[in-house]
Amino acid sequence: MSILFPIINYEASFADAPSLRTEEDLEEHCRHEIDDIGDIYVSVDGKKIDVQNYRVKSRCFTVNIPPNNCLGAINGPTRIASDGYWLFIEPLPPGNHVLKSSGSCLAGRIQIGCTFRLTIK
Repeated sequence: MSILFPIINYEASFADAPSLRTEEDLEEHCRHEIDDIGDIYVSVDGKKIDVQNYRVKSRCFTVNIPPNNCLGAINGPTRIASDGYWLFIEPLPPGNHVLKSSGSCLAGRIQIGCTFRLTIK
């Protein structure tokens, strides 16, 4: 089974960023946030992957935000955009695998990272 692996991404919607007024504002806000990411690192089983070709940005699309959501956003339909880095990893052989990613933003003041430990049977 192939894996869609989120490296670092950012989203903005009218529901969680009401100061943004147009779809272009949403898309630009996402672009700006991801442009600020530095020191991006991704590895699969210790093999480093150059992620520069894996940036994906979306045009605006509609989502329905549920009540009591984790964003603290107004519930209901809204327009949203996203930008970030994703990998689509081919099927891994049976066994244990480690997928790691990290990056920093705001001149290194915020560091983001995660480690996935997978067992493929």
